Amino acid sequence: MGPLLFLLYINDLPNCLLNYYPRLYVDDTHLTYAYSYMNAIQSCLNEDLQNISEWLIAKKLTLNMTKTEFMLISSRQKTSHLTDTPTLTINDTPINQVQPLNPSGYLLTEIFPGETLLISSLKR
Repeated sequence: MGPLLFLLYINDLPNCLLNYYPRLYVDDTHLTYAYSYMNAIQSCLNEDLQNISEWLIAKKLTLNMTKTEFMLISSRQKTSHLTDTPTLTINDTPINQVQPLNPSGYLLTEIFPGETLLISSLKR
């Protein structure tokens, strides 16, 4: 499938999401969500991940789970109070958590006051 045809084929992906608007770049999709409560992040993101799973099935596409991951970005104070990390799944398959890195491979040093940011990366 050519790049233009692929983009037209996945163009309706944002329509299946209830809580996020994805960032689409070639064959990578990123969901970003910021909220103060971890359970709300987990609930909303798992709901949208289920919708993505149903969308993929309808489009006869597959998700490369070995490249699907999420990261949690927060201030040091907020991170020190976390007792659990979110459990994110697609079709009952857990999504691997990775450490916050920017695209050049350096640790992120930005602090998001009062909010926790969750970035989930979906790769086909």
